[in-house]
Amino acid sequence: MLQSMSSVVSIDNGRSWSSIQAQQATVGPKYFRTLNVPLVKGRPFRAEDGPNSQPVTIVNEAFVRLFFPKQGPLGQHVETHFMPIANRQVIGVVGDVHQSGPAALPPPEVYIPFSQAPNATMTLLVRTENPESVTPAVKSIVAALDKDQAIDKITTMESLLAQSVAQPRFYSLLLGIFASLALVLAVIGTYGVISYSVAQRTHEIGVRVALGAQPRDIIRMVLGEGALLAGVGVAAGIGGALTLTRFLRSLLFEVNPTDPVTLVAVAILLTLVALAACYIPARRAMKVDPMVALRYE
Repeated sequence: MLQSMSSVVSIDNGRSWSSIQAQQATVGPKYFRTLNVPLVKGRPFRAEDGPNSQPVTIVNEAFVRLFFPKQGPLGQHVETHFMPIANRQVIGVVGDVHQSGPAALPPPEVYIPFSQAPNATMTLLVRTENPESVTPAVKSIVAALDKDQAIDKITTMESLLAQSVAQPRFYSLLLGIFASLALVLAVIGTYGVISYSVAQRTHEIGVRVALGAQPRDIIRMVLGEGALLAGVGVAAGIGGALTLTRFLRSLLFEVNPTDPVTLVAVAILLTLVALAACYIPARRAMKVDPMVALRYE
């Protein structure tokens, strides 16, 4: 079960209380296990965490990083201002959950056991491998518990995740299409430039072959020109990427805009594509007949 909202909580820093805005979630005892949210420290909620026991809470790692960076969070006290107001002891720390979408940074969050803060509006979470077959059973169980309880909406986590990334995924698809077109144009342009260069240098290549140049020397010379063009393009592209990726940060999930592995991998890929575009003109230059080339005007 889950019910989440933004709320004000107060933190005991040892000398005074400070109030901050945090996400407050009321959850059932099996919430973290159902969603595979890792328990980093402490213990989960238990059946004995009832309305008459010590008020408790579990916080996420973002909460700890902000408010308990130099001291252990377990045993600290957090006061929740949303009903019911209570001074709660931190009994555990769980991993961060991207509640607002994969690109948004997880906010500081406090979890409260449902038994200590019952709410009429909750979301029921069911873990299953076949959602369609389980849906009728869930409806029957809810109706058996309370025939007047209406079920507002039934969906899957996959659908919710797909909705949250639909717009960034569409933008990424468009960027991918335009990038592919740009790559094709770059290959055609590189091929055309190198082919023209080889055609203009037919006489020179014939002289080199007549003077003893080996085919591997000719192909190395042509590919070297292509590599030089590719190097200039890659250098300009990396400069442009470092400038523009900060504007594309919203499309990047868990990828640094200046990630060196990505930049190096793309640079190597573009260089190999450019060399592949130069290979056909290089092969043509390697097969130039010196007698024909010497008579070439």
